[in-house]
Amino acid sequence: MLNYLDQVLNGITYGNSTFVAVGSIIITSPDGFTWIKRNLGSVSTLNGIAYGDDTFVAVGEHGTIIQSAPNVGPDLTGTWTDPPIQICKNTTKGPKCTITGTLTVKNIGSRDASSSTVKIYLSDDDTYDQSDTPLKPSITGKIKAGQSKTIKLTYNFPVEQIVTNKYIIAVIDKYNSVVEVDEANNVIIFGPIQ
Repeated sequence: MLNYLDQVLNGITYGNSTFVAVGSIIITSPDGFTWIKRNLGSVSTLNGIAYGDDTFVAVGEHGTIIQSAPNVGPDLTGTWTDPPIQICKNTTKGPKCTITGTLTVKNIGSRDASSSTVKIYLSDDDTYDQSDTPLKPSITGKIKAGQSKTIKLTYNFPVEQIVTNKYIIAVIDKYNSVVEVDEANNVIIFGPIQ
């Protein structure tokens, strides 16, 4: 979670699965916990914000009015097309397990998405949070509107680490490098692993 306590926030609203707060900065969040700083441009301060008719409208000093673009742009999401499976082999030092699966990352938006990072985590539950263990990052490459790319997961765990009843969580566009129509559909969860 980013800390914006040193910034002035004058208004907040929610729409299209996104929180937007304005003031001396503009920040957005899909969940109210993880916030992304957006470009305020040449506007010095925004005093309020509202959402309606699929548009955010903010007002500021000196009669400034800015509005969000229509829902046009990339939108990354995904599915586990080959669900993660755990395969364990007995060795002289104990069981050695590997997990494999295929994640399909789709751009369901109306514009191409630039390359971004997908990070895959091991979790004790079906909620993505800071306690999850990172397994493997992957780079998507550019994904054209309406197209998809596959990411193969193969991860070898240390001897005697068995991941039965754990979850695999993929976070698409982990570093928010792609400004998307919907930022709330980037966490893809599978589990519990059998």
